[in-house]
Amino acid sequence: MTLDDLMDEVLPPDDRGADDLWRCSVHEAAHACVAHAVGGDVRRISIVATARRGGSTVVSPAGSQTLGKDGLTALVVTALAGRAGEEAFGLEASTGAHDDLAHATNLAASARVSFGLGGSLVHRAPMDRAATLLGDAELRAAVGRDLRRAYLVAQEHVRTHRVAIEALARLLLADRVVDGADFARLMVAHNRAMEARHG
Repeated sequence: MTLDDLMDEVLPPDDRGADDLWRCSVHEAAHACVAHAVGGDVRRISIVATARRGGSTVVSPAGSQTLGKDGLTALVVTALAGRAGEEAFGLEASTGAHDDLAHATNLAASARVSFGLGGSLVHRAPMDRAATLLGDAELRAAVGRDLRRAYLVAQEHVRTHRVAIEALARLLLADRVVDGADFARLMVAHNRAMEARHG
């Protein structure tokens, strides 16, 4: 048993091509940097593939576990950031955002039909079944507008933090997993560089 044997077990070989790995790295880096920008606590970013996903970003919402409309919107923005990152880096939107779109759609729908945060106090479904009501054309249109607004916010954050996203994506390519402490150090360095440039 050698160190390489242990690393192969913990981080199994990845047979994806360079383009797919770069796309995944940009996607996850965008999730992380935008989550940070909207106040989320980034715990871990990974491009290690699993049976269902090419990578993952673990984020805890900042502050209270009870979210208001702004907190819920921040989660939607974060969910859409991976796709926004791909587009901003000239990679075009891809099927890699499938789970993100489902999550964002359910969050946006639940704001309206589960939590009374969209103009009506009528509770129509629990959060885990909110998206099942999207057969309602009026609701579908309202959720679509909410998602579009959130996506514009995600795109703006991606443009603002592009340098940090690229730096994190390159770090992910090298290390495959970045923990919260290393991510926080990267963001401190990025913020200092931005302040120096604008100060």
